Amino acid sequence: MAIAPPAALVRPIRDARVTVDSVVDGHSVGETATVSPSDYAVVSSYLLSWKLLLSLFHRASSEQRVHYAVYLRQTSLLDQLLADVFRLLPASPVVPLSNALLSLPSSSKVGLCDAYCIFLKFKNC
Repeated sequence: MAIAPPAALVRPIRDARVTVDSVVDGHSVGETATVSPSDYAVVSSYLLSWKLLLSLFHRASSEQRVHYAVYLRQTSLLDQLLADVFRLLPASPVVPLSNALLSLPSSSKVGLCDAYCIFLKFKNC
């Protein structure tokens, strides 16, 4: 039997499904979907939630990882993530990543947990 990851990490992923589905609908894998400004916060929180969930996997014991992997397989969440990522990624970035990272002042770097909390507050969760 699969053990589900903490509900607090899975809930934002499930809550964002309707919006993410509407954004990527009609785009095949490899085509880049355009995210409207009104959907940007939801899509970003969806991707950040996945980042947190995958960080949990990284820190979990091997036994827990097996249970989490079975859960993701049974719920098809990982399949959805991969399809979404390959429809949301641009073919080529507007600004090369190396230049974008170099241009950020060190004081503007926000931790992943801080960014996630900002999105949760924005969503009034």
